[in-house]
Amino acid sequence: MKRNKSPAPPKKSGYVLGIAVGLACVSLICLLIYWRSVPKLQATEAALKTVDALFTAINAHDLKRIEACRVQLERYKSKGELGPSAMVELAGCCQQAESGAWEPAARRLYRLIENQ
Repeated sequence: MKRNKSPAPPKKSGYVLGIAVGLACVSLICLLIYWRSVPKLQATEAALKTVDALFTAINAHDLKRIEACRVQLERYKSKGELGPSAMVELAGCCQQAESGAWEPAARRLYRLIENQ
């Protein structure tokens, strides 16, 4: 009498590879969400007016006004009237505009203002 052999068990390497790919995808999604998140300004009314002035300066391609806004925003940050993560984002908008990327800087700042 012959015994029926059970089919060979599936290879474990396929499962391990599937799990690794799944974890990589989840990690990538988490990173994308983190990178795309917009910080809250946590700003006083006066600081928000300066942010609006910065938006106007970027759209006007006015480097002097951008620098004046940056200086004023730094003052608000040092007094605790503007959140540090927001200042990092605002400084990034200023640098982007100063490098000549006016449109992306304006969109970036608009997104920051819009998500408040």
